[in-house]
Amino acid sequence: CEFSLAYGAKILLNQTHLRLKRGQRYGLLGPNGSGKTTLMRAIHNEQVEGFPKKSEVKTVFVEHDLDAADTEQTVIGWTQKKLESVGVNITREQIEAKLLEFGFNPDQFDSPITSLSGGWKMKLA
Repeated sequence: CEFSLAYGAKILLNQTHLRLKRGQRYGLLGPNGSGKTTLMRAIHNEQVEGFPKKSEVKTVFVEHDLDAADTEQTVIGWTQKKLESVGVNITREQIEAKLLEFGFNPDQFDSPITSLSGGWKMKLA
């Protein structure tokens, strides 16, 4: 198939060629923030012009489990609230250390969850 994908006014993929073989499984890999979630959401919602419809191709799209209200919180704030809700009370420094272990950057700690890519949101959830 040949398809294109835009996000707002920005063209992400233009006349991209893709060959899918019946009975095969495919994965989508790329660095965080590269648009994997955007592409999969668009494919799932049949918003990619030229891409086969759900009746022709089976797609599985697993998204992070964050409520819309959660995404306005900071990474640290959400993590602390989530831990407290299950009876775990640890210091901010301990949370930061764990986030670093999972690959988070200190610049992300006080950023709103909305600023994270789909991959980082999945990792946080």
